[in-house]
Amino acid sequence: MNILIFSDSHGRGELIGEVLARQITPPDAVIFLGDGLRDLDRVDTGAAELYCVRGNCDFAAFGEEEEQTVILGGKRIFMTHGHLYGVKSGYGLAIAHAISRGADILLFGHTHEPYLQRIEKGSEVGGRILERELYVFNPGSLRDGRFGTMTVVGGQIILHSAEI
Repeated sequence: MNILIFSDSHGRGELIGEVLARQITPPDAVIFLGDGLRDLDRVDTGAAELYCVRGNCDFAAFGEEEEQTVILGGKRIFMTHGHLYGVKSGYGLAIAHAISRGADILLFGHTHEPYLQRIEKGSEVGGRILERELYVFNPGSLRDGRFGTMTVVGGQIILHSAEI
């Protein structure tokens, strides 16, 4: 399963279309992590499923939740913009919440900076021992030309930050 991950487009929705047009193989899913939901009105994701969460700069009228847990490629993904968990000051609260949701992957935006961490199964996090590994990923800000890709093949997770 191939997934494109975007966050923080802040009015640069045309960049979503540009990234989609450059894909050799169309993605199976597109994830948008907030701050630019209105930009999605101008984008055709084709047959790809679209999953979104609302950011701190998005209006509640869009109807999207501020966090969501989905299963894609057999992996449980906890998605949030990140502002509710203070990710600009650290990732601990967001990681703890993702663990409490049984997530394999935590996706967030808000900081505008790409970030990738793999926390191994058996690691102690916040007084808890992880029963499964956890990937923590921020694709960076699409407004700045950054986005992410995720491939799930044979139970393996491959995450990458990319630039236009």
